[in-house]
Amino acid sequence: MIEEVIGEPAFFVHQGPIIIHSSDHPTDLGIGAAHPSRHGISVFRALSSNPEDISATLKLYPTSHHLSSTEFARLGGAMKSFDLRSKEILFVRGAVKMEISLPAGGSLVWKGFSEDPWGSDLPSSSEAFAFMRIYSKPTPWRAGSASAG
Repeated sequence: MIEEVIGEPAFFVHQGPIIIHSSDHPTDLGIGAAHPSRHGISVFRALSSNPEDISATLKLYPTSHHLSSTEFARLGGAMKSFDLRSKEILFVRGAVKMEISLPAGGSLVWKGFSEDPWGSDLPSSSEAFAFMRIYSKPTPWRAGSASAG
């Protein structure tokens, strides 16, 4: 049973959902932490009317959760790439470093879960993608058009 393996938190903090959309051209959001909280979980799903269309490419660095940002920048590490379709869902541990790329017209939805409020894990929250940080912009978040604030 999953509850016996990972435990059951006293409560969950839900973040999102947030929709990320790349309108006119392919967009690379760079490298960031998969969640603002090191112990959080991020859920990603591509959005498309055709379940076979690749709507996002997520590149995960599976061993990066053991490295500081400085070590990761110096050492990098093995990368696993996922071409995400709308019929697929990807769950990622919060401390894992990842890259997100969207094709022109591509959309992705993100939802986060954690036991701790945002900002309580400062190293991870500062490394998270801008769309994951708390700010006053409404969704959908357009890649390249909003900044954290």
